[in-house]
Amino acid sequence: MKALRDAAGCQRIEVDSDSGDVEVVWGESGTYDPIRAMKLPDVIKAIGRGMTPNSALRLLDDNHFFEMVDLRDFVGKRSNQQRRIRARIIGREGKIRTRIEQLTNTEISIYNSTVVIIGEEEGLYSARQAIEMLAGGSEHGSVIHFLEKDRRRARLQGRALEMIEEKEEAYIGSSQRFEDLRSEEHTSELQSP
Repeated sequence: MKALRDAAGCQRIEVDSDSGDVEVVWGESGTYDPIRAMKLPDVIKAIGRGMTPNSALRLLDDNHFFEMVDLRDFVGKRSNQQRRIRARIIGREGKIRTRIEQLTNTEISIYNSTVVIIGEEEGLYSARQAIEMLAGGSEHGSVIHFLEKDRRRARLQGRALEMIEEKEEAYIGSSQRFEDLRSEEHTSELQSP
């Protein structure tokens, strides 16, 4: 609680143990970061859905985001079907969940009928797609293949951006020469009778 309060910059956090409601008390305007105030509800949701507090605190960083997938959207309210989908996402000895986390650089927490994902934007999108594919009935091999292919594509795209060279100097030189030419024509027109 103290680490959460210190990281968010609020005065205090109160949790009603009966209802589970969370109340956050902030200081006066200007004494806290409003962006962190906007992100704190996601941190609290992530902790409430089984994510470790240290992982959830990463959401306060600018480049980390939060996604929540509700398994009831895929299998309804039937608890045995939700259990089956959770088992598919986790995999034998947690291998599928771990592999998804590794390939997307995210953290995943599965709690009751929800799957919480925390990570950077691109990995978050891929992890969400993988979870939805598994919940929709895709085979594990197909999902892992999709993630590996997506990761290779992202790496190639990153390399392509590094290889772009800017040739501003060449353009500046040619535009200056054009301006010099125009000014020479203009002065010659003024001098001619």
